[in-house]
Amino acid sequence: MCRCDLIVTNNLGCTDTAIHTIKVVGNCYIAVPNAFTPNGDGLNDYLYPLNAYKAKDLIFKVYNRFGQLVFQTTNWMIRWDGTFKGQGADPATYVWILQYTNIDTGKRIEQKGTSILIR
Repeated sequence: MCRCDLIVTNNLGCTDTAIHTIKVVGNCYIAVPNAFTPNGDGLNDYLYPLNAYKAKDLIFKVYNRFGQLVFQTTNWMIRWDGTFKGQGADPATYVWILQYTNIDTGKRIEQKGTSILIR
């Protein structure tokens, strides 16, 4: 926990204080959703690693059931929109691999999993 005090003084010498307690999260677990629906409704339209604030040297890859690489990025803010070669990818289960270095520990992490594309 961290207590932050903000004291403000105006040009007439009047002061006021605001106090706020901030909880600093010691762990940012990086996860990839197990399903997404790229239908343009603004809800779960993309597949990407969530909360990758503490990741560096990140690589996120998505493969179809034939082992073809359908998406790859080194920027966790760039998200897979469910397309492959300019077309909507088939509704199916896709395999993903996420590799990164944790900036706090310097440890190299590899996560693997599957996500379902639902249309």
